[in-house]
Amino acid sequence: MQKIVACLALLSAISFGQDAPPPPRPDSANPELVAALDSLKRLLIASGVVETRWQIGTSKVNASRVHITTAVSDPQNCQLRIHRQVAANENDPRDVASSYFFESYDTVEVLSVQQLADRIHGPHYLSSAYEVVMNHSAASFMFNTEAEATKAAAAVREVAVICRAIPATPNPASGPPSLTDTLRFVDEKLNDSGAVTYRRTLKNPDDSPRGDSQLWSNTISEALTDPQMCILRFRLSTTLNGNPDNTSNPVISLRRIEKLEVISEQDSMNRLRAPNSGLWSMAPTVYELLLMEQGGGTFRIIRFGTEEMANRVAKAMTHAVELCGGGSKDPF
Repeated sequence: MQKIVACLALLSAISFGQDAPPPPRPDSANPELVAALDSLKRLLIASGVVETRWQIGTSKVNASRVHITTAVSDPQNCQLRIHRQVAANENDPRDVASSYFFESYDTVEVLSVQQLADRIHGPHYLSSAYEVVMNHSAASFMFNTEAEATKAAAAVREVAVICRAIPATPNPASGPPSLTDTLRFVDEKLNDSGAVTYRRTLKNPDDSPRGDSQLWSNTISEALTDPQMCILRFRLSTTLNGNPDNTSNPVISLRRIEKLEVISEQDSMNRLRAPNSGLWSMAPTVYELLLMEQGGGTFRIIRFGTEEMANRVAKAMTHAVELCGGGSKDPF
């Protein structure tokens, strides 16, 4: 299969121009914002090592350890950057950097790790821990106790309320079409995309199947962008082998997007797999539009049944990101 990679170079450039204005900045002296971010930072650093044990079916029991080591807030950009030490079983810990942009969090709740796993059809947990979950499943912070998680959730909610009240500043230098017209096009194409259905099979090097194949279907509905905030919201419904699997409500802050990429889902899933771990095969070919946030933030996947439609939406979203002041902030 021909590999299709279309970062922003396909459309305009991977890195946006340095003349684009920065994202909107709340008043750094806002005492409520600064206090809420400081409170959240202290709670995250104090959370210590959170250990969990889990298993899938009757497979072996796995263990994981998570430890937040640093947390740096940027009130002017409604951003929190953290570093975690993450380890699985007896493996050495690895450093994972993440960024959180609070204007994109509509909901905040506290769930046990098992409650969250049940929501996303995850594993069975043999130990207790609690997560602060933003937007139902998109991002989370883990704690050993429910009381700690509840305090952190209150701080996240306070920051999100403040940041959601700060509008984006459009960049008219990016040229026509307007932000409103561009986002209307994105809404229409996402709502008209219909179900994207494909069969996924893990195969051995000799092309024989490794286990049963899976029939996946993804449907986007209720796509609606907010030009004032430069935020895209939609409903994503997923089925597995004909049965409802998950329903989520992604929220994408376009001013925070650093890079977009169009790639076949088969290539996307296989490019980081070890040679002896098998390769995924998809039929028919499905295309992903990947949207990656600045600073190691969340990445989103929007699936399309055709390469043409994936590229058209990517082109429109690239222009929307430029208008919203997003893109890479690295001058090199």
